[in-house]
Amino acid sequence: MTSLALGSACGGSVADDSARCDDVRQQILIALETNIENGVLLPTAIPCGADGIANRPDYFDPRVSAENVAYLQGAFGDACDELASTCGYDVEL
Repeated sequence: MTSLALGSACGGSVADDSARCDDVRQQILIALETNIENGVLLPTAIPCGADGIANRPDYFDPRVSAENVAYLQGAFGDACDELASTCGYDVEL
């Protein structure tokens, strides 16, 4: 299980916001890929949006513990919220 290590976004220049947006997006995609490769998430998992991991426990392999499902749903939900607020729009990856 791979977690997402996100710090809080800081106010700054447009370039800083763009870099932060890219960083958060990249962390989400890496966590998604790693958790799929490790058999935690199914290959059909979508990280963000209305059908994102935070809203779809069926994206997890049935052998994953309920605690890990809850943790990762929260982590992906928080990261996707961070991405939406940093980028200024609702992002579906």
